Amino acid sequence: MTVTQAVKQRQSCRHYDGAPVPRETISELTELAGLSPSACNSQPWGVVAVDREEDLQDIRRLVQSEGSKINRFAARVPVFLVLYEMETALREDIAARFVDEQCFAPVDIGIFAANLTLLAAERGLGTCILGWFDEAAVRARFPLPGAARVRLVIALGHPSGEEKQRVKTRKPVQDVLHFL
Repeated sequence: MTVTQAVKQRQSCRHYDGAPVPRETISELTELAGLSPSACNSQPWGVVAVDREEDLQDIRRLVQSEGSKINRFAARVPVFLVLYEMETALREDIAARFVDEQCFAPVDIGIFAANLTLLAAERGLGTCILGWFDEAAVRARFPLPGAARVRLVIALGHPSGEEKQRVKTRKPVQDVLHFL
């Protein structure tokens, strides 16, 4: 599969068959996504892989909103990747003049997440990047270093037969690309 094919194929998966994802696969995806670029090579990301049944019960509850339809598909997700922002120090000689103007870590974590989800698509795995979760409860339940912030949670697993490729509707390129 080419990168172009992965970009076209990858979508937010909400139907998982529940089959486990080998830890070797999770490690490989994380290692390869770790090659993502980051400001001053700071690599501000950390990942907690949640795949044991007793932990899955807790994270499923923490990514759903009681009484709503938000993330209700979580019940069949076999792995959740908790992406957190680690405290980093940018090289002052390069970045000092920009630090007050730009916060690089969330962007870098977004690049990491995008690469991870494309790598998963290449391997036939489905993903869904979750932005809604109870951060305080996730931090309290799962071990994170120091003052690390949970930035995203990624659902990861094998798509079920119910998951159909959807037509992607996007803005026309002329609405987002401007030449000067």
